[in-house]
Amino acid sequence: MNVWKTQNDRVLPVNQRQRVFPNGTLLIAGMQPGVDDGMYSCEVSPGQDMTTVSRSFRVIIRSRSPCVFFRKVVRMKT
Repeated sequence: MNVWKTQNDRVLPVNQRQRVFPNGTLLIAGMQPGVDDGMYSCEVSPGQDMTTVSRSFRVIIRSRSPCVFFRKVVRMKT
């Protein structure tokens, strides 16, 4: 059994953009800075009398920088 959690111990999925597949894969569609970034953890419990394993990782979402276009000015001597 796989259980995905956020840094606030909220069990995922918590909205329609998040999906947990039967094989334990977590998919977050359209990730948003300030909403989906942070710590995530996954607990895997293989079965009765077996050791539960947990792994955590941080998701960092960088926003795109606005494109800045520079116009090249060429001066010709006359």
